[in-house]
Amino acid sequence: MVTVSFPVESHVRKYLNLRYGNVHIATKRTVLGSMIIHCLSEEYIKHSNRIEPNYKYSVLIPKDDFYRRGHSLTQNKQQYIGACCTRLFNEALCEHLDMAVRDGKKALPSLKIFLKHYFITEDDVKVETLYKTYQRHCRMSIKAKNNIQAKK
Repeated sequence: MVTVSFPVESHVRKYLNLRYGNVHIATKRTVLGSMIIHCLSEEYIKHSNRIEPNYKYSVLIPKDDFYRRGHSLTQNKQQYIGACCTRLFNEALCEHLDMAVRDGKKALPSLKIFLKHYFITEDDVKVETLYKTYQRHCRMSIKAKNNIQAKK
């Protein structure tokens, strides 16, 4: 197997570690695996002298896919996959908070429970930042969700 890595933020890396394991084996059965298999390239990539990101997530590519599809990810595809992983994290966060708010719970304490589950600390990302992300990406306002709950 060949290992490929891509840059992610600290809190997204912790999310991926708990969701897929420390090193994920790319298969078509997972969203992450199918994205990576699709982005593989056979072209030789000359490594640049640019500053490497602090956090990377590694994925193992099975032999079959290595021979059929390729063995490397271009820098653009690495950044794309990292951005997609951030979107996966944000969607999981918003889904968790939506369910909590629908059940009559407050969003901020539920957010802290989500972060505690994935071992994400304030050093990784600020709670306020993720709360703003939730407010920006949720389908209805939090007040509207609370009003729906109150009517039931």
